[in-house]
Amino acid sequence: MLLGHTAQIGEDMLNEFVFQYSKFNNAITSDSQEPLIYYPSGFHTGQNLNTPQTTNQTKYQYKDDFSFSKEIGGARHDFKTGLQYINEPTLGGEFGSGLAGQYTALEDSLGSADY
Repeated sequence: MLLGHTAQIGEDMLNEFVFQYSKFNNAITSDSQEPLIYYPSGFHTGQNLNTPQTTNQTKYQYKDDFSFSKEIGGARHDFKTGLQYINEPTLGGEFGSGLAGQYTALEDSLGSADY
């Protein structure tokens, strides 16, 4: 969700306020119970070593900018100032690695018993 409000204050001042809320939940599951097998050629088969894993994030962002113009020494100068606050009360997840095992084959043959 992203909300914004802009208000012009007089002819040379502007205030911009933005609020953002975001929530992200993601899961990568291990869809196989097969081990990961690496072959010398670089080919690999089986379950990804970086599964299962989850990511959970909740984020609130507040931003308020104030812009104004002033004439200084006969020339117009534009200025901008503001504040920003970000709150992430939830940031985390779980990570498992190689739950079905990892093997390195000694030759490029699926029938090889050398792994």
